Amino acid sequence: MSLTLTFTPRGTYRCPGLGSTRGLAVRDLGLDPVLEQRGCSDCPVFKSCHMSHWTTVDVAVTDESALRKAAEELGCTWQIGGHAIGYVGKRLASDFVIKVPGSAYDVAVIRKDGKLTLTTDWYRGTVAAVVGKDYGKLLQLYGIHKAHAAARLKGYTTQRKLQPNGDIQLIINLPG
Repeated sequence: MSLTLTFTPRGTYRCPGLGSTRGLAVRDLGLDPVLEQRGCSDCPVFKSCHMSHWTTVDVAVTDESALRKAAEELGCTWQIGGHAIGYVGKRLASDFVIKVPGSAYDVAVIRKDGKLTLTTDWYRGTVAAVVGKDYGKLLQLYGIHKAHAAARLKGYTTQRKLQPNGDIQLIINLPG
């Protein structure tokens, strides 16, 4: 028996029906219900401004390790502490900094109320080219890494399947 979770390039996830499997996805694997995609509707959490200034997108990222692995999979460098760099060298003190390849700008990762917030300067699109519009690619891989780690802790095995539309399916092989 297996459960297939699909993580979209926009950072949302869905599974067939989300009925009886919702508890496994949300409670047992610790995935955030805010990022859950229901049917064809888009999650409203990814709205942000694209002018040249620091912009924070409220997402419920809680797993530092999964976020680091997702950033590194995109070719980014994870830095503990320091300052993220934005437009004209503006600096933002951060708990972690994601250095984005090919961009003069960084992503600031700041702990706030038990969650990690993501802040960057979207100007010229160089950050979005790597981490996705409104962090979509980063959040897609974050979900994959978080679900994979949780499944492994429970003794389940997983495998990924990249879909032609950019979705990534994570197949979790359940015992029995």
